[in-house]
Amino acid sequence: MDGGRNIVDNKDYLIANYSVPDAGYNRQGLRHQCMPDTREDVISTIMQWATNENSLPICWLNGPAGFDKSAIVQTVAERLAVRGTLAASFFFLRGAGLRTEFKRVLTTLAYHMSVSLPATKSVIQEALQRDPALPNYSIQDQFQQLIIAPVLRLIGQNLPNVVVIDALDECSETKSIEAFISLLVSLSSNNSFPLRFLLASRGEDHIQDVFGGPDAKSVTKTLELEQFNSVDDIHTFMKSSFANFRNQHSRVFQGVSEQWPSSEQLTELSNKSSGVFIFAATVVSFITEGRGSPQQKLEQVLKTHTGLDPLYSQVLNAASWHGDLNKVLAVIILLYEQLSIVALSDLIEIRVIDIVSCLLEIQSIVKIPVTNDGIVQLNHASLRDFLLEKKISKEYHIQAPFYHAILFKHCLTRMTRTLKHNKFPWDLATRYACRRWYYHLRDAIAQETLSRSAEPLDTDLQVFLRSEALEPWINITIIAKQNTTVEDIFRGIESQSKVDCSAVFHQIFSTEISPHTEVTWLSKKTVISTSGIYMHYSQSPLISPD
Repeated sequence: MDGGRNIVDNKDYLIANYSVPDAGYNRQGLRHQCMPDTREDVISTIMQWATNENSLPICWLNGPAGFDKSAIVQTVAERLAVRGTLAASFFFLRGAGLRTEFKRVLTTLAYHMSVSLPATKSVIQEALQRDPALPNYSIQDQFQQLIIAPVLRLIGQNLPNVVVIDALDECSETKSIEAFISLLVSLSSNNSFPLRFLLASRGEDHIQDVFGGPDAKSVTKTLELEQFNSVDDIHTFMKSSFANFRNQHSRVFQGVSEQWPSSEQLTELSNKSSGVFIFAATVVSFITEGRGSPQQKLEQVLKTHTGLDPLYSQVLNAASWHGDLNKVLAVIILLYEQLSIVALSDLIEIRVIDIVSCLLEIQSIVKIPVTNDGIVQLNHASLRDFLLEKKISKEYHIQAPFYHAILFKHCLTRMTRTLKHNKFPWDLATRYACRRWYYHLRDAIAQETLSRSAEPLDTDLQVFLRSEALEPWINITIIAKQNTTVEDIFRGIESQSKVDCSAVFHQIFSTEISPHTEVTWLSKKTVISTSGIYMHYSQSPLISPD
């Protein structure tokens, strides 16, 4: 009996191993949700679409940055789950590793379906066991075998049938998003297809173009958030938030009018928001958190021009720009994966206490974790857009190429220190460095502004390529089966820099092969590895399939 149970467990693990664990509606950590009694007009419209059997198969919720799309979708997903009609969900998030990419979206949805629709589990398991390379196939092939084939067995049954996908615009693979939406449109024209899809995004051109076609319009219910009045909801949110703050800090308000802010001030703040919820949330955080008098900060905000960008400038202007604040902020917005405070400290070599001190200066626009092992996040993606656009952010502008170069050097330093033949690092900073150093190099030297300063990066790169950290990194990269292979990386290096990877590798591997690993450098630049280090890393979370 135990043997049979282990087989089932292994099958379950196979499905889960290809999913992104923190991408579902019920993920751990902070989740944006609508405040009670707000956004009910939008939510009820979506719920009616989801529960009416005559509704169009696709619902596209779109709106500009800061219009509370993710909170609305999160709330809808939770209500659908309570009703038993949520089949699967995926929440994209820019700068959050696999939640930024498309390559595990369909396998994650399939895993969720295997839980919400148990009858699909065996079909999904069999597909993955029959062809373990399936997660690397085209979107159409994956969808056919992991979504369509399992679901078609359930036609006619009253089962969970709504799939929720948020923030399509935060996926880095725009072509994949276009192909995915087009596939959904094509499938939805078949009345026998039982799933419905709630999709949410900004109205980016590549998304708008697909939904704007006649085929998409015929199967899609489009909801534009700007058409819904949110000023009253924002007024309710701010009034409640300020009341709670005042009740918790009564000593600060001794001698202050009972109604603070006044009804006129609340109305003015609500109107300044222009329907943008993240504006309201940032205003509340700025006034109620950090140093300074809440009353004085309220007056400052009331004098600020309408819109998010002036508010971001106000928050940054109020910060004390000491020490490493500029570097810490730049690193957070440019990382390809979110890191904890401890991992950040290890990677960029700034003490934990100093990073925390920097974050406290801007706590109204970033999420500071409760513990130093928690993930640091931006409150909203619009902050990244603001800081990277020089015309808008002005003196607070983050020069991306410059800081990508710094991150590239930090990644090389981390790998050189920790990757040894007899050491197997498990820390998040080394994991990040192994996976992302090339991307930072690419983005640093791709800009014309850095063309004259690219040679020092070439020098750093050549030092790394001749270090003992190279062989462990090659093995880690091969076993991780990342989209970007060793071959891709070195082709990219040779095309973007003056480093001759072929010459470097021939010099290394034509002399003496390390006793810890057997590596063959082939003419086609393919590295094959079989060794003790392979066996070790194949069991390590450092390189688990992603």
